Amino acid sequence: MKNLKNLLLLLSLFQIFSCSYNNIVSIIAPHEDIEIAKEYISKFKEKDFNFIYEHSDENIKKQLTQETFNNIETLIPNSKVSNIIMLGTHKKILNGQTYYEFLFEYEYQNKEFRIISLNFKKENTLILQGFRITATPDSQKNINKFTLKDKTWKHITILLLAILMPLYSIFIFVLCIKTPKFKKKVLWCILILFGIFSVSINWTTGSVNLSFFAVYFLSASAMAASPYAAWNISFSIPLFAILFLFKRKKLIKNKQTQA
Repeated sequence: MKNLKNLLLLLSLFQIFSCSYNNIVSIIAPHEDIEIAKEYISKFKEKDFNFIYEHSDENIKKQLTQETFNNIETLIPNSKVSNIIMLGTHKKILNGQTYYEFLFEYEYQNKEFRIISLNFKKENTLILQGFRITATPDSQKNINKFTLKDKTWKHITILLLAILMPLYSIFIFVLCIKTPKFKKKVLWCILILFGIFSVSINWTTGSVNLSFFAVYFLSASAMAASPYAAWNISFSIPLFAILFLFKRKKLIKNKQTQA
C-alpha cells in the first residue's frame, strides 16, 4: 500500500511536467509597457504618423514612407473600437537588451477584426521595431473554438486516437497492478502510463506535426495556449504498455510451467 501511494504521488508530479518544450508559458511584460503599446496603436488610428516615425527604431525609419502610412490608413477601420484583447506577450533579452512582442486583437463596432502585432526595443521607453496589421473574418476565440463542424478525416482520426490511447494505457496499468509480483513492477507501472513520439494536429488549420522527442502522460494531450489560441490535439505511442502485454504473457507462461 505504501509503494502504491508513492507511485501515485510520483505520477501526479510527472503529469505536471508532461508537456512539450513548445508549450512553455511566455513571460508577461509590465502593465505600463502594454499600455504604451496600445498608445502606439491609437496613434495609427489617429493618423499621427509623426509620433510613429519619431518613436521608431532607426533601422525601420527608411521603410516608413508615405506609401506605407497610406496602406496603414486602409487597414485601420474608421469605426470605433469596441473591444481590445491581448492575445500574447513575448519577452526576449539579448546581450542585456530587452525586446518585446505584443499581439492584440481589436474589434470594431462595425464587427471588423484586426490582429495587430508590435515589436519593441526597451530603452527609456519602448522603441518601435516593427508592426503587422492583419484583417480577420471573426474573433480569434470564435475562429479557434473546438468544434467538429467541417473537420476532415485527419481531425477525427487523431481525436479518436487521443481518446483511445489513454483508455488503453489505463487498462494496461490496471492489468499490471493485478499481475502477481514480478521484478521491477513499480517501474513498469510508471512507464506504462507514458507514451513516446507524438502526432499532433492544429485543430484550426488542420496542419499535422510529428515529433520523435515527445513524452505524454497517458499517451495523449489536448491543449490551447489561451482561450483565443488554436487547440492542439496529440496522441503518442504507449510503447511500454504494448511491451508489457508480451511480458505478461511470458510471466504467466513461466508461472504455469513452474506450477
